[in-house]
Amino acid sequence: MIKLGPRATALSVAGMGLLLCMLALLWPEPKENRPFTLAVGVWPGMETLTLAREQGGFLDSRFNFVELSWTSATMMAFENRVVDGAVMTLDEMLRLRSGGHAIKAILVLGLPQGGDAIVSLPDLTKLTDIRGKRVGVELRASGEYFLAKALHSVGLTTSDVTLVPLNLAEAENAFEQKELDALVTNDPIRERLLKKGAHVLTDSEQIPADLYRVLVVRQDLTTDRQAELRSLIKIHFATLPVLRSGKPETAMAAVLRRERLNRIEFQRVVNRIVDISREANIRLLTPGSESLESALSKTATFMKAQGLLDEDVPLQGLLDANFVKGGSEP
Repeated sequence: MIKLGPRATALSVAGMGLLLCMLALLWPEPKENRPFTLAVGVWPGMETLTLAREQGGFLDSRFNFVELSWTSATMMAFENRVVDGAVMTLDEMLRLRSGGHAIKAILVLGLPQGGDAIVSLPDLTKLTDIRGKRVGVELRASGEYFLAKALHSVGLTTSDVTLVPLNLAEAENAFEQKELDALVTNDPIRERLLKKGAHVLTDSEQIPADLYRVLVVRQDLTTDRQAELRSLIKIHFATLPVLRSGKPETAMAAVLRRERLNRIEFQRVVNRIVDISREANIRLLTPGSESLESALSKTATFMKAQGLLDEDVPLQGLLDANFVKGGSEP
C-alpha cells in the first residue's frame, strides 16, 4: 500500500477540490433554472433594457445582464455560449452565422443615422485624406464593415490605409493621445470625441450601410425561452418613450453614467437613431419585399467581395417576427 505524506495528501485534497469545482462549472444547469443572459454593450439604443433594470419591476430573476464594453468581446461571449442574446449589426450577425451558429433576429431596436462614423484629427478634412494614414478600427465588428463601405465609396480599400486593430475601450484614449490619424467609431464615443475637437470625415447618414441594430438570440431559445423573449421585447417598447423624454431623471442618471454623456449630449445621440415601431418590426422581420432579407443579402455580398466573409452564408431562417407580433405597442 502506498502511503502519502502530509504534503502529498494536501495536494490530493486540493486537486480533488479543484476537480469538483470544474465539474460544478461544466455540469449543465437545468434550462428552466438558468437565467436568460443578455450581453449589454454601450450603445444608446439598447439603453431601454438597462433603463428598465434601473427602474425596477420590469426585470426579474429570469434575466441576467453581462456588461461588455466592446463588440468583439460580445461576439466571443456569444460564440462560447457565455451569453444567450446580444444586440448587434447585420454584418456581425452574418459573421456568427458564417461560424455555424444557429441564430435568429427577433427585434430591430433602431437604425443609426450618423451615429456610426469615421472621425479624424482636424488636419484631415475629407475621406480621401486618410490614404496611407493610421486608422483605428475594431476588427470582426461593424466598424471593419463600415470602414470598407466608406472607403469603397471613394474608390479606396483597406489596403490603402494602415489599420490599427483595437477595441472600443482602447480607441478613445488612443485617439486622444494622437496615436491614430482617424478612428472608426460610433455613439457615444463619437459624441465625446467631437466635444474634444475631432472632425467627422463621414458617417452612416452619408454612407448607406444598413447598420440596423437587432436583438439576436440562439435559435433553440426561440422555443425554450419564449416567455423571456416576449418580456424583453415588451420591456423595450415600454421604456422607449422614457429614453426619448429623459424622464424620470433618477432612472436616467444611471444611463448617463454608462454613456458618459450629459442630458443634452444624450438627447443629440438618441436623435441620431431612427426608432423602429412594433409594426415596422413585423414588416422587417417577416420574409418578403419589405423585410431585412434584402439588406442581409446585400451586406453578405459586399462582405464576401471585400474578404470579410470567406464563403456564402445561408440567410434562410435568420429573421423571426413571432415575438414582436404578440400584444400591442405601449
